[in-house]
Amino acid sequence: MDRVFRETTLKVYKNVRVIAKTIDAKEELAKLGVRDCLVAPVGLDSEALKQDYEKYDRNEIRKKWGFQENDLIISFVARMQPEKHPLEMLDIFTKIRHKNKKLLMVGRGLLENKLYDKVQKLGIGDQIVYISEVKYDEMWQIHYIADYFVNLRTDEIFGMAIMEAVYYQRKL
Repeated sequence: MDRVFRETTLKVYKNVRVIAKTIDAKEELAKLGVRDCLVAPVGLDSEALKQDYEKYDRNEIRKKWGFQENDLIISFVARMQPEKHPLEMLDIFTKIRHKNKKLLMVGRGLLENKLYDKVQKLGIGDQIVYISEVKYDEMWQIHYIADYFVNLRTDEIFGMAIMEAVYYQRKL
């Protein structure tokens, strides 16, 4: 992991502003040659998270969002922007698709129209559920009904959607 970090992520860190979660992390990065680093603790607001989500019937919530009990749901929650790779997510899904696999994509952005066009071109519209916006107080449901959560951004360590997916015990 150290070798991979030094060969990839560290190179990026040396050329951009980096936000570290702790002072210790900032100091460690400085020793590695990262010059522009700020400290901003990242975390989940436990008050905003659904504490008792497991008490809810997962299959009923799946039905609410248009899924069946036996669907294997892969979620992709991100802005539909080039750096998040939503179009590449469609390519990946096309390679692994099966009749009970569904891709749930949530987010807005510049690539929405291209996303629609590509779904049609690939002929996978019957297996894609795209929701441009979900109210934050319902977002827990998206994570709870999913079997897997995918994030394709290679330079993102702890995005909020990733942290929420982990909190709701989704496989990454």
